[in-house]
Parts: sequence; C-alpha cells; structure tokens
Amino acid sequence: MLMDEVETLIEKARSKNLDERREALLELFKMGKPAVGAFAVLLKDENAQVRATAALALGQMKEASGSGPLVEALNDVNENVRDTAVTGLRLIGEPAIGPLVEASRKPEYAHLRRTIAKLLQVIEADVKQKPRDFGCRETGLFRAPKIPDEFRNAMLDKTVKVRV
Repeated sequence: MLMDEVETLIEKARSKNLDERREALLELFKMGKPAVGAFAVLLKDENAQVRATAALALGQMKEASGSGPLVEALNDVNENVRDTAVTGLRLIGEPAIGPLVEASRKPEYAHLRRTIAKLLQVIEADVKQKPRDFGCRETGLFRAPKIPDEFRNAMLDKTVKVRV
C-alpha cells in the first residue's frame, strides 16, 4: 500500500503541472524516512528543478541513507542541482562524512575532490560547534530560546531599577 502511494507520488512529482508536482513533493516529504528512496529516484529525473528539489528534501530529512544519492548528485550536469546537493549534504551533516570520504577516493569523483574537501571542512566545523537547537524539528520553523521566567518578569517590572 505505502509503496503504491510512493510510486503514485513519484509520477505526480514528474508532472508538467507545477501545482501537482509541488503537492506530490510535499506529500513525499511529509512521509519522512519511507520517502528517501523516492527522492533518490527523483534525483535522476530529466527535470533539473525536480532533481534540485529532491536534493534539498533529502538534506532536510537528515537521513544518513540520503547521503549516497546526494554524493552522486554532485556529478549532475546542472549547476543548481550540484549546489543543492552540497547544501543537502551539509544539512545531513556528520552522517554524510563517510560517503563523502569514500567518494573522494573514487576516480570518477577526482574532479570534485576540492569541493568534497571544503564540504568536509564545513561539516566538521558544524559538528564541532554543535549549536543549541533553536529549531522546531517538525515544522522547520525557528524560534528564540526560552527566556527564563525570572528574567521575563524582571523586564516587565514597573520599577526602573529592576528593569535595568
């Protein structure tokens, strides 16, 4: 049942109708991990916009299994797809390191070694920094960190000395 739905959405994602395509890609993204394979298939679509969207979706899903297809997309003929694959790999982060290192050793990726090396440096710096997560993972929306109640109350106090 799920596989039938995924196949149907893949076909809709290849539609000439932009609204239908957008809706299908969004539905696949909402499926999460079961749709990683579908986005990997869409990375080979003839439409560069579909490929770029698939690359970004794989990165935003942050699934390690999306790393391999994104590494392959670094060889795409379309510059936008290649750039989006780099972004996707950075979004995946640490789980993408192994596939990137492996790809850098292959002759067919020799021309990408500098790009891969820079990407690995960026991912390594991201991993070392590990900034606090201010994002809401479910929606992808960002919000400020929670301000402690004591501080919030002091900011709202009517006494000037307390506010300062």
